[in-house]
Amino acid sequence: MSSISSSPQSVSLHELMLDLEPEAPSEVLQTTPVAPNGEVLLLVGPNTHEIRVHALILCNSSPVFSSMLRSTQHSYSETTSVSSATPSTPARVILPEDDAFALDTICRITHNRAIPQEIKTMTPSQILRVAVAADKYDCAPALALAVEYWLGEEKLEGLRNAARDGCIGFGRCDLLMAAYWFKHERVFEEVTEFLITNAAGGYGGLGEEEEGLGWRLALALETRRNSLRLSLYTELMGVMHEPFFDYVRTRPLLWWLQPDRVQDARNMAVSKALRSIDREMFSSEMGRISICEAVSRAAEVPDIAYIRISSLSKVYDKGEPVSQKGRKPWYKKAMRDACERWREREVAGLCLACCHTQMRCGREHGSGSVEAREDRGGEMEYC
Repeated sequence: MSSISSSPQSVSLHELMLDLEPEAPSEVLQTTPVAPNGEVLLLVGPNTHEIRVHALILCNSSPVFSSMLRSTQHSYSETTSVSSATPSTPARVILPEDDAFALDTICRITHNRAIPQEIKTMTPSQILRVAVAADKYDCAPALALAVEYWLGEEKLEGLRNAARDGCIGFGRCDLLMAAYWFKHERVFEEVTEFLITNAAGGYGGLGEEEEGLGWRLALALETRRNSLRLSLYTELMGVMHEPFFDYVRTRPLLWWLQPDRVQDARNMAVSKALRSIDREMFSSEMGRISICEAVSRAAEVPDIAYIRISSLSKVYDKGEPVSQKGRKPWYKKAMRDACERWREREVAGLCLACCHTQMRCGREHGSGSVEAREDRGGEMEYC
């Protein structure tokens, strides 16, 4: 837990929010054997926590353990001992550098010995630890049902709220990093898209001194958001500077349509004034607001316009009921249509290759081109 400095000027909102969080319950590893009759005894972590398992289940769940315990080449010392192991004389596999809690959780899930309540109450940081271990032993598919719960909408709502409030920190995005290590493409892309479009501040809080993934993720998010901001700004400026009559709906100038002619003239004048307001606003604030807020401002009539344009309420009054609001200014309709076209064409989250150290993402996110290859010319394809 972060500590609050004695200087009031040094207290950030993110630090304050972290200090207000309740203490996580102390972690106690279960003592109930995973498999009482198992022929393999895993000694995990510096304290050599014992996890008794069945070799067959462990090998089916993890190709890495399969190579260690069932390899025909006897490349590992564990292979020979497991081949002659029995429930009464189990083979001992020492894993001093692994996370005891994470491996214990993985083994209980794969052996169908997990307690549902404990799975449901796991914290995001604990889920991340399990994800890192699952990536190391390549056993994420065996945890698929648990992963779907851990990365469900209810669990991710806290991360989305933090993004809306601007409190994006390392601990806040544990579930996003877990989605990366679990190789859950859909959740990773959806959450990164939300962070890119809804966060206005920087992503530097994702990284820690020794956390390479956090910094890579922060850089990828910032790069993608800057690219989207530029493309959105270009799209909106195109509408602001195009000839006015290209998006003004014309009417036949007939005498019996005189009231409509007056209303159309007001709409045209209001649209021109709104265009001037938007030019001023987007030129100065585009880099400081979130993408979602920029889209909302582009499509809606700002409150300040009612102060600066006296005839606006005669054309469109947001305070009136829907049936009496009037016609939305033509210029704002054109801006709304431009935003919808831009969103369909450009907006998408990151893929897993975007943050991979040995892969280059060749995917044009949101444009339909899907391709990613290893930097060193490998055969792996992603996305």
